[in-house]
Amino acid sequence: MDRQPTRSWRLMLALVIGFGAVAPALAENEPHRVRWSAPHHVGQTWQLRQDLTQVQQKIARRGNEIADQKIETTRIELAARVEVLEVDKLGRETRILMTIDKALLRTEGQLIDEIAKPGTRIVVELHEGKTTFRHAEEGRTLPELAFRLLPRVIKLTDGPVTFDGLFGADLPREVGSTWEGDRERLMEFLHGLDPTIQAEDASAMAELVGVATVGEREFLDVRFAMSTRSATPPITPRDTLPMGTTLQIEGTARFPADYSTGEVSHTLRTRAVGKFQGKSGTANEGYVFETSMTESQRTTRDYEAWQAKLPADESRVVPVAAVVSADDVVGLDRPKFDGPEEVLRRFLLATVTNDREGIKQAALPHAETAVLWRGETPSPSMAKRLKDQCRAIRFTRLGVGDRIPLPGGRIYLVTKDHVNEDRVLLTFPDGILTLPIPLVRHEDRWRVDAASVIRSLKTAARDANRDSRAID
Repeated sequence: MDRQPTRSWRLMLALVIGFGAVAPALAENEPHRVRWSAPHHVGQTWQLRQDLTQVQQKIARRGNEIADQKIETTRIELAARVEVLEVDKLGRETRILMTIDKALLRTEGQLIDEIAKPGTRIVVELHEGKTTFRHAEEGRTLPELAFRLLPRVIKLTDGPVTFDGLFGADLPREVGSTWEGDRERLMEFLHGLDPTIQAEDASAMAELVGVATVGEREFLDVRFAMSTRSATPPITPRDTLPMGTTLQIEGTARFPADYSTGEVSHTLRTRAVGKFQGKSGTANEGYVFETSMTESQRTTRDYEAWQAKLPADESRVVPVAAVVSADDVVGLDRPKFDGPEEVLRRFLLATVTNDREGIKQAALPHAETAVLWRGETPSPSMAKRLKDQCRAIRFTRLGVGDRIPLPGGRIYLVTKDHVNEDRVLLTFPDGILTLPIPLVRHEDRWRVDAASVIRSLKTAARDANRDSRAID
């Protein structure tokens, strides 16, 4: 008796998807010229927020059993005001001034030390291809920890390889399109990391994920991934012989569509995994070792030049997309780019097409998830149409302080418990669905919290059953 309400829910979702395809304000299907940088200028300023987490892991196996395992996690947290002092002919920063708000080192979640005290002014300069750091005040020096750790999060570059050169600049791209990186420039970039990398072992691709609206401004969300085999392992255990190393680099970025500033946010994840065999005649004989080094970096830049023109609560909508898990990228044929908007699109499509596995992958685990896939499966032609139309939906992210009108004159007030680093709220165009849809970070992935959808479906089923009995 609950099949009809479920079909009604799917029909509503199909209407939402269809609306996104025909609404004149939603122009995501139009090609966009994708660039990967915008020139900076002397005097330009922004507020920088940057976190870098490094995880080192070592596993020793004997046969099929783990004999030993060690994991060490280090986190650097940086917040600073940045002013551009010098740029090169391409508009890349070659000298900047950082005024520190926060610079902390944490290990295993515990505060270890301050890298630099709040208020410290640091000149960062590119010198003979290397990023250097010095105290801005004559006669003062930086702490040793700053010299050791700041280069891991702040890097200036004037190298010949740029992302515009690697992935192409100003080329028209449609939302959802993917393209390969330039092979020659890719190898030039990778050889700067490891000269032994072979061209046949390397690949790179990019994707224009979507167009986001913040206030009256549009932003392009892009992603990229590179993968290769390497001869340089991240960590080499003693008395071992190398068996092979893989290197994966993945990231996301958000740019103003008019490129009036550079990127306002990006993520970067680098993962190197090496395998080794213990040498004969040593204590490691008979053991196989796996070592890995994973660095995950999240950065936001608030450009004061345009941020001051936005409403006071708009500054929070410079979201950092989810970091892609390198463990789940098999080659680069099907990169797993799972930002919140993309996950919600896949959830909607899986729901209206009765795709059980798709729903499981996009939604948080729930005891009653099966409620979501009861119903009829659309024809192949209809499924294709729904898939094409789903790309046109442009969701809106809510922020703290946003107020959503509800039936009966009630107000849904968004608080920091509703939206934070690990939770976002997305709404549909023109309020087609009243309540926003929550997505949460679960096991390093974004997932739809479908509990409210499941409750709505169960309520609709009960109402339909009650109405049916009343008619009988």
